[in-house]
Amino acid sequence: MLVLTLAVSFVFSTTQAAAQGRAVMALAEVFPSGSDGFMGQFLPQLSSYVAQVKSIPFALFYSTARPERRLPRGIYRLWHDDRLTEDQRRALRIILHEFPGLEGVPPEQFDDTLLHWAKRHDLCPQDMKLRA
Repeated sequence: MLVLTLAVSFVFSTTQAAAQGRAVMALAEVFPSGSDGFMGQFLPQLSSYVAQVKSIPFALFYSTARPERRLPRGIYRLWHDDRLTEDQRRALRIILHEFPGLEGVPPEQFDDTLLHWAKRHDLCPQDMKLRA
């Protein structure tokens, strides 16, 4: 019974984290890079999601049929959005460094490491159109 409870809890937590990731990617469209809401609305939600994923990293692998809601590739596209201001890019980098696998990456290696991270956590990396 204990194993069943733990298994159900794991599946539920992973499902909730995956759903939260899709919601965060929707917010990226509502409060796009360069907008006033990016720092005040989007980044706090992304930060909360990253904290959730640190305890449930498997959630990064679960996705949706809608490519724009797939979190790893969405994060990579967001990082390369030309509308990001310098302050937004600095704040985004701080948050992204908290994702499992991106901690401690030096700034000069961040872009390449983020690309490999996004491909590693995507179920269909061969069809990734990473740039916006």
